[in-house]
Formats: sequence, C-alpha cells, structure tokens
Amino acid sequence: MTQFKQYFAILLVMIISGCSLLQQAEDPYEKDQLPMAKNQEGFSLGLYDNGKIENQRSYTTNKSTFKKQVVFGNKTSEPGKFLLLIFNHGQQLNFEIDGKNVNKYLFQLEANQYEEMEVTIKGLEKGFHSIHYVIVREPYKKMKSLEETLRYSQLYTVRLNILKDIEEIPKERPTLTRLGYESKEKRIHGTLISKPDHLSHAWLNQRLDQKKTYSYQIIYGNKESRPVDLYLVKLLDWEQVAFDDKETVIYDQLQTDTDKIIDQSLDSSMIEGEQSLVILYLPEPFEPLSEEEVEHTMSPEMSNRTILSTD
Repeated sequence: MTQFKQYFAILLVMIISGCSLLQQAEDPYEKDQLPMAKNQEGFSLGLYDNGKIENQRSYTTNKSTFKKQVVFGNKTSEPGKFLLLIFNHGQQLNFEIDGKNVNKYLFQLEANQYEEMEVTIKGLEKGFHSIHYVIVREPYKKMKSLEETLRYSQLYTVRLNILKDIEEIPKERPTLTRLGYESKEKRIHGTLISKPDHLSHAWLNQRLDQKKTYSYQIIYGNKESRPVDLYLVKLLDWEQVAFDDKETVIYDQLQTDTDKIIDQSLDSSMIEGEQSLVILYLPEPFEPLSEEEVEHTMSPEMSNRTILSTD
C-alpha cells in the first residue's frame, strides 16, 4: 500500500485571493498563484485579509475571535461540490459564515469559479491554537473503486498557529493514545480504514444489517525520513465522533517506517441511510510556522471513505 503516500502527496494548494462568487474570463487571482500553478488545471486555496493575500501562518493576539477570508478556486473544466471543515488541535470547530454558525459548510462551484468565504472563529481561550482549514472534494460522492476513493481523498488545507495571550508555543504535549499498537507490517503513510480479516486493504463500503456490530481497524503510518507527532480525527457523515468513551481525538507519535493499528467497532444503529466514515491524519500540530518553515511541514492526509448504508 505504498501507493497511499503517492496518491495523498498529490496535493495542489495554490495561493490565491478573494470576496464572493466570481467567474471571469480573466483569472482575478492568477497574480497570487505560484508560477507552476498558472494556466494549469487544479484547485486553489488561500487566506486573505482586507483583499490582500496572507502568507503569514503564525498570529499572536489578545482577541477571542479570528476572522479571515477563505478563498477556494475550482480551476478545472468540471463543476464540483466541496466541504469546508475547521479543526483546533483535532477538535472540529463551529465557525461563523454568512451570519450562520455551522461546523461544516457545503458549497458548489462551476468550472473556473471561486468561492470567497468570510470565516470567523469565536471563543478562542488563552493558549496555543493549532488550526486546520480543510476542504474536501465531492464529500457525498459514492466511491466505486479504490482508485476513485484515493483520487477524492486529496485534501486542500491551510494550517495556522494562533497564540492567544501567550508569546510562544508551549513545550507540554497531550497524553499519547493508549489505543494504538504497533503493526508488524509497515506499508502505510497517512491512514487507512480496513477490515480485521483484510489488513491493509481499504474497507470501501458496507450494507449494514440491523442490530449488528461491525469490527474494523484504523491503520496509520509514517514513511517520512523523520519521526512525526499527529492527531487522528474520526468523522461520520463529516461530523466528529469519538474513538471510545475516553478519547475523542487521538494524539500519537510515530517513528519513521512505523505503522500502528487501532481496533474499532461500529453499531449499525448509528447509521441512517447512507453515510461516510473517514479518518483525518493531521501531522506536526505543534511545529512553528514561519513563512520559511511552512513548506517543510508534513501535509494532512485523509483515509479512504467507507460508505455505510442501511437502505
């Protein structure tokens, strides 16, 4: 399954600007894109403040609210649907957009169109906040093959460090998970959902019988040349759910070339209609983020989508 690193690494995040839906013959954001991205098909994600591109990724503030323009572009020839999620240390956040308080925001774009979103995070307490803006492509598409689920598992992300009423990132770290145990096999970079009897094979879909419990495994690994610390987040129908009654978010550390496994179970009563189960892998949440350091941090990953249905 070394393909996973190869597929997940194809993350095209181009820096752009913005302010309400735009579609023009001339790309109004081309000036802000990296040279390699200009005149190419793909997707773009950037942050803006008062119409100006924000390259800054670390903020020190005494305010409890944080507001930015989030601009996502569909620079392809096909329309698409997209979902915005925001996490703070792996916890799914509520945020304000268009005067509404939500924990996920679905939008649709035509070809060569941009969505400009005024996004406000409220209730920041004193301390260090490791923020991930995450955009998922075609969140409700039913995947028909491993190749398709890998293609749509690409994430478009921006990470920020917000220091509220403090001057530096604390040295203390969360307690390591008690759930993960090391696998003898070392195949994965990122994360994978599989069935116990088919280790390292993606669990793609399941029609659920009533009043039945299904066992599955979460595999997560590190194929980078350096150790990594990370958060794992479990989402059911794009809403965060706990791993067990004690851990809503997993925090762990992986040495290089190491895979770990978490055993999980799912009761069919949790599912209504058709829903997707996914795991997010958010690496290096405590790393400093100067403009020079951003390009050296590891990228977030998403597992295969497991489509669960009761119909």
